[in-house]
Amino acid sequence: MARSALPTILFAVFASATAAIYFPINIPSRPANPAEQGVFKDLAVTLPDPTRPLTAPYWFNHLPKTQVEAQQKRWSKNPQALGCADPNKFYVGNRFVPPNEPSIGVLYDSQGIAAGLQAIYDVESLVSGSAHPNCKTLNKYVNDYKFQNQPMINSEVIDGRRKYVLTAYFYDPKTICSSTHNAASVRNNNGFGTALYFQNGPTINTLMVAPTTRPEAAAQNWNNNKCLPLNGYHNFLYSSQWDVKNCTEMVPNWLFYDENNILKGFGFTIPGCDPSPRFQHPPGGIVKYVSGSQCAERVANTVLFSNINVYLGPVRDTLNDCNKGFLDTIQKVFLERVKYVCSLTLLTRAVCSVVGFPSV
Repeated sequence: MARSALPTILFAVFASATAAIYFPINIPSRPANPAEQGVFKDLAVTLPDPTRPLTAPYWFNHLPKTQVEAQQKRWSKNPQALGCADPNKFYVGNRFVPPNEPSIGVLYDSQGIAAGLQAIYDVESLVSGSAHPNCKTLNKYVNDYKFQNQPMINSEVIDGRRKYVLTAYFYDPKTICSSTHNAASVRNNNGFGTALYFQNGPTINTLMVAPTTRPEAAAQNWNNNKCLPLNGYHNFLYSSQWDVKNCTEMVPNWLFYDENNILKGFGFTIPGCDPSPRFQHPPGGIVKYVSGSQCAERVANTVLFSNINVYLGPVRDTLNDCNKGFLDTIQKVFLERVKYVCSLTLLTRAVCSVVGFPSV
């Protein structure tokens, strides 16, 4: 294989598993009042996988921004009996999960506006591996990630199975259950959210606030990692130290910035393979390229990572991220592949039409 073809091939593999498309957003540091525009215009998860067209129903899933919309789409409240600020929960908000593949949950505030998002992982699959075709890791490797040492990971039993849950908020969580925001404004596409917060402990009293610009992030130990087309510029917290601890204590989230250094999205990642089609499992070569970490490459090639990318605006708005030099060629190759997959079936054609991708 010609060495010059390697970047294109690596990206094609990576893009099939982890490419994310985000909308550049400018998050103000001050709180918004109900009359102000929200800083987030959309809420969507899961990337197109050109090698797995049968997962098309999960590509670029636009999540309901209001509780009314969630109920109309047959999302269900879980747990049913607990209120917005019930002390028996580690998080705040009313969680609704989709009828299919409930590995995500949207948290709604007291006015029924999307106020947060959770990634919900199956503990047994992460720890012991999974025989599912998306994983093929059952009892093959030892996952030595120290889940219990990571304060961002909370645990609960959902429908009889133990789950690890990662939580992000779009408002200060202390205000979510006494919200005065206007749901009608959100329905009229005026946006939602004031900032991006991660819960970093067993209660909402411990939060990690996402820096609004990349220089601010770097100053707060979110290391400047590589850029990938359709993904933007990655920043992982303390990624320069991953190899020191053999990736056993890496923080399970990351941020994306555009070429203007503006925060535009985030993701959750955890070592181990959850077979839900909402999660991606990036190959080791690309993980090492982005992070510079040898142990992350090892994890990706053995127990796998389970990633979910979250973007907060129209998915077409940043198709030209990292559009410089050879990356421009790589991006065009990937987009041509996506167009081809979009044309394969009526289902993929319909999904691509919704998110704005043309078919060949």
